[in-house]
Amino acid sequence: MAVDNFDQLPLKEKIEKIEEVIKKEVQPVLAADGGFVEIVDIKEKENGEVEVYLKYGGACSVCSMASGATLFVIEETLRRNLNSQKIRVLTA
Repeated sequence: MAVDNFDQLPLKEKIEKIEEVIKKEVQPVLAADGGFVEIVDIKEKENGEVEVYLKYGGACSVCSMASGATLFVIEETLRRNLNSQKIRVLTA
């Protein structure tokens, strides 16, 4: 599912690609542990960096790993699948 030109896409298409990766790659893993993640906002900064703001639900909302390791894994999953190092994942 790698995208070769993510950094050049218009914001609307970037959002669609991010949502697709979250749905296909992230949600199933979190669901296996009784949790989920919701995209609250996606912003593109002037330097081209895309910030993805997430809110955890279910078991993830009370898990200490959510703000650390899980957040890092989600960011790396997005970066790998979308072929971009300009993606940051933050909690809302």
